[in-house]
Amino acid sequence: MDIKDIKRAMDNMPMGDGSAFAEISVGPAKHEQFLDEHYGKVALVVLLCVLGAAGWIIYNGMQDSMERKAGAALVAAMPESPATGEISLNEQGLQQVVADFDDSRAAVTATYLQAVALWNAGKEDEGVARMKAFIDSAPTEEWKAQASVTLACRLMNRGKADEADGLFRSVVDAGDPTFSGFATMCLGDIARAKKDNAAAGAFYRELAEKFPSSAFVLQRGGYLLRKSLFDIQSPVRIEPAAEQK
Repeated sequence: MDIKDIKRAMDNMPMGDGSAFAEISVGPAKHEQFLDEHYGKVALVVLLCVLGAAGWIIYNGMQDSMERKAGAALVAAMPESPATGEISLNEQGLQQVVADFDDSRAAVTATYLQAVALWNAGKEDEGVARMKAFIDSAPTEEWKAQASVTLACRLMNRGKADEADGLFRSVVDAGDPTFSGFATMCLGDIARAKKDNAAAGAFYRELAEKFPSSAFVLQRGGYLLRKSLFDIQSPVRIEPAAEQK
């Protein structure tokens, strides 16, 4: 049978009703069945997602607004003298920042500055206690290191080198990238004050080796002065030569 025969046979086929030769009833698609059965639930989930996204945007907007207000309150608690340009710390103002914006970043700063404000007011012991409490509850390791160094320096000025030593060592042991170099240098200074020249020299060399880009090393004058005190070898005593006969 050639092509013409096939075409002739097709032309002579009886016309039907236009339906297909065979149909397979597949019914509605599975996803259509699911939507029909659970349309209400799906709509509710979509609505909740939309509301959740909108709530997240509103919440973040409120958070940003709260942070701005908290920052403004913190600045107000640190008035600058028009005459001298010096900044003072208003203890009550700092307390108010913490009370009104306890979840803000400004409240963390205000809590830290409360200890400094107490020191400025001559309340040494209260300031030390406040800073220790802040260290124990510091929100980040960076804040903990900064507060530890601040308190250690205050204790050094009060002649409490042993307490300061422990705080400086905690900063070095924690490996804080910002304050470890300074803490190492201070440990050397404490050892030098105790006339432990071997320990002091070791700390200064550690400062140069572990923190070569530290500002305390790059400030060559202060570092070299410290290091030179311990790099000079003590002269070796030489017995006088026996008199030749």
